[in-house]
Amino acid sequence: MRLVRAVSPETRDFWPESGSGEIPADTVGAVVAVYGSGSRHASYEVEFVAADGATLGIVTLTENDVRPFG
Repeated sequence: MRLVRAVSPETRDFWPESGSGEIPADTVGAVVAVYGSGSRHASYEVEFVAADGATLGIVTLTENDVRPFG
């Protein structure tokens, strides 16, 4: 998934100790869990990782926060 808008610990709940800075818009992340997959109001647990392999954050996002990659 690709992030539609920037998120930070001030705007979203990050998994504890999974990142402390802003994750910029258009950052690509891996979906690690889907909640409510049978509904139109799904939410996604997405992990965002920097080029060096450091975790930028693991964040729960709605379908309005992300779009398919590619």
